[in-house]
Amino acid sequence: MVEPMMARTLGGIRSTLVFLLVIVGLVLFIACANVASMLLARGMNRASEFAMRAAMGAGKRGLMVQLITESLTLAILGGLAGVLVAFWGVDAIKAVMPESIPRGQLIQVNGKVLAFASVVTVVTGVLVGLAPSLFAARSDLAEVIKHGRASRGGGQSRLLSGMVAAQVAIGFVLVNAAVVLAVSYANVIGQTNNFSTEEVLVANLALAGPAYEDSDARNAFYDDLLARVRRTPGVERASITSKLPLRGGSNGGVLIRDEVFDPNTQGGLVEYTFVGEDYHEAMGIPLLSGRTLEKRDLELAAAQIREDTTFVELPVVINRAMAERYWPDSDPIGEIVRPYSPVEYFRGQVVGVVENVRQWGPERPAIPEMFFPYTGEVWGTWDMLLTVRASGDPAALASLVRETVRSLDASLPVPAPYTMARVLEDTTAGRRFSMLLVALFAVTALILIVAGTYGVVSYAVSQRTHEIGVRMTLGAAKGNVAWLFLRRLAFLVGPGLAVGVLGAWGGSALTGSLVYGISSLSPLHMAGAAGVMILVATAATVVPVARATGVDPLEALRVD
Repeated sequence: MVEPMMARTLGGIRSTLVFLLVIVGLVLFIACANVASMLLARGMNRASEFAMRAAMGAGKRGLMVQLITESLTLAILGGLAGVLVAFWGVDAIKAVMPESIPRGQLIQVNGKVLAFASVVTVVTGVLVGLAPSLFAARSDLAEVIKHGRASRGGGQSRLLSGMVAAQVAIGFVLVNAAVVLAVSYANVIGQTNNFSTEEVLVANLALAGPAYEDSDARNAFYDDLLARVRRTPGVERASITSKLPLRGGSNGGVLIRDEVFDPNTQGGLVEYTFVGEDYHEAMGIPLLSGRTLEKRDLELAAAQIREDTTFVELPVVINRAMAERYWPDSDPIGEIVRPYSPVEYFRGQVVGVVENVRQWGPERPAIPEMFFPYTGEVWGTWDMLLTVRASGDPAALASLVRETVRSLDASLPVPAPYTMARVLEDTTAGRRFSMLLVALFAVTALILIVAGTYGVVSYAVSQRTHEIGVRMTLGAAKGNVAWLFLRRLAFLVGPGLAVGVLGAWGGSALTGSLVYGISSLSPLHMAGAAGVMILVATAATVVPVARATGVDPLEALRVD
């Protein structure tokens, strides 16, 4: 197999990083639209100031430079504050970042990052000040001086409305992404694993050195260790294995019945796992038919290895996936399995069938698997893992397990034991981390959208105060006034949601690779995201609408 070094370095995280980069860009766009709309509204309220400056000789270019300078100053101040937050934020993210992310602990705020952020800050400052400066430069000087304010031009109103609609559209995309990632994570965690998690404790074992070069010495150590652990109070079952579910493993091809090896074809891969007696019972893996490996199977394999390491006959347990692939219409018990090799260095007889467990992570289906006695070392030696099924809290057995290993050989390193729940948590850490980051960005976007929508609607209320007074003087009820602005909100949110649906559809190629068990375009979840956006937009207009309905008609009529 040949693959680029970058693919090996990044692994499967590349698509996730691209997805997060897009999410950050969308949040940045919302922030820009938010600030630009506020500056535009503020600039329209400062129309008389600009008119006076223009009357005193200030040119349009000077007014544009002034507004862009003001927005750029705000951007720089915000950028400086952002640098301080970035140092803290990177440390906070690294604290919860899973170890599976390549080179994650090397992430830092360095010169290149600061240079990139500085460029983005300056460009952002110029862009958000561009629209207010253009409208200020194009204002009718005579009308502003005459009325003391700028007229409510259609261009400004359409731009403000478009910014709100754009924020709603992007907010919908972010909320929908957060929802489908959360549901995907729940699907991964909630699916049936066919092994116990909270009850099983695991300890890594690594026998090395001259004392363990002989297979009999290794087997004697494991026998003694298991005997002592099984006598420990609180232990129901104990065994050893060469690998755990969800963590990958080793595999090879097999031959059954009258099949012969063909070097020009690739045999179907089967996982090889080497276990002791009671392994499946300790792990909580259900037995479907036949039996699991027993002590006599281990002794038989060990005896054959003493005589000859070039060929052994072994009892093997297979999983349901292997039984369904190779013996779909018959009982596999008693069937013979041989290696997909020109040399028949082992022959296994099926003695039992157990339920499937996923070997290569919780999001990949189980593949055929064979369980051999660990004493059949025709493949060489393996670092083994001790699996302990506890009757109570397995964490309470951790120190006892380590002490038991040290009592047999104080020189052996024994890392802190962990539960199978920890294994499941570690294998889903990347998905959980992505979900939390997207949720954080979505919440940030919603806060910005609330602020932006509130500012635009408040500005609309202030600009129509005189109109509200006239309407109420002529008999309009408060409900009619409230409906005036809620209808305007609907005209903003509706198109925004429509564009958001198109955006979600366009981004489904990216999000589709990150979801599990659902569609990235699920109508139910999109409806939930739309409901969130409607609720957020409505909440942002509560205070401005309440202010509009509370206007005193007499005071409003005095407003020119």
